[in-house]
Amino acid sequence: MHRVGDSDVIFDASTVQGDRQTMEDRWNVSLHEDGRAAVFAIFDGHGGAQVSSYLMENLSQKILRDRELKADPVGVLKRSFGACDDEIVTKHEESNPKRYPGPGSTAVVVLVMPPKAFVAHVGDSRAIFVNSEGQIIFQTKDQRPDCPLEHSRILKLGGTVRTVRGVVRASGILAVSRAFGNGGIKYCIKADPDVKEINLSDISSFVLCSDGLTDVVSSTKIAELLSGTRRSLSIRSTERTDTCDGHQGRKNTRSSKRTQAGELKSTEVSQDLNMNLACSNVRRIANALTGLAKQRQSTDNISVVVLNVHSNREAESDGVDTHGTDGVDTHRTSTEYD
Repeated sequence: MHRVGDSDVIFDASTVQGDRQTMEDRWNVSLHEDGRAAVFAIFDGHGGAQVSSYLMENLSQKILRDRELKADPVGVLKRSFGACDDEIVTKHEESNPKRYPGPGSTAVVVLVMPPKAFVAHVGDSRAIFVNSEGQIIFQTKDQRPDCPLEHSRILKLGGTVRTVRGVVRASGILAVSRAFGNGGIKYCIKADPDVKEINLSDISSFVLCSDGLTDVVSSTKIAELLSGTRRSLSIRSTERTDTCDGHQGRKNTRSSKRTQAGELKSTEVSQDLNMNLACSNVRRIANALTGLAKQRQSTDNISVVVLNVHSNREAESDGVDTHGTDGVDTHRTSTEYD
């Protein structure tokens, strides 16, 4: 359990490599040096992992180091997305002739700044926010070329939309309508995020995931599983549980390609049973979601970050290492663009 502002946050991640040749998904968690803000993110690379890896290493730091973060978090998110996209395109422009899109990535990012959270996304990676009753309070809308608004957006920017092998694609290539990178078709594929403000008091849990999950598991089913994160505190676990110091790699029993657990370091590992139960439950839900996607024969790479958020204004704020850490899946690249 870790403190972000006046809220306690428990989170864990699970990743599974699908039938793709390589794992291009990346994820990241970073905490502001003053402990008052944190960034949680998933990046789903396509055409290689270069862009998703770059975002994992740079986007959260760009957000958290912006001097306007407290005054204008929405503006910071938009500027950080744009700045990273410019850097990515410049870095890869030599390998991106106009007829070829080059590597790219979706992104879904949640900036937690109690009592608010701000979610920004491009592409079809999704964030789903759920209250303690299992009701969906908000979810991001996938940005794909088959959406009428996104279809019109691409055409207005001078691009084309074609259906290739049953999939609607921007320029006949890309299955998303917004993305980082893809310098060869940057004129019509922008990294302009939709940003939404969320009251943390309205939610108890949320999940970030790549489309390897949501292509086969509905948001309603995800919310049903998420609603169980709150019940962990009243249930005595009969399983062996690890502590929440999550820098030790843990293998998923479903033969996943999960690596580091993505938890922030704590200067003192709590032995409180409720904390261990809650951490274990969040971990089980993350694993259950990737396992369900594989059971339903998802062929894509699957990445999930599950978070449980609880406001605790009267609790002490000491005892947390305020340096951010990365959760990294260290697999290489491929050339698929779905």
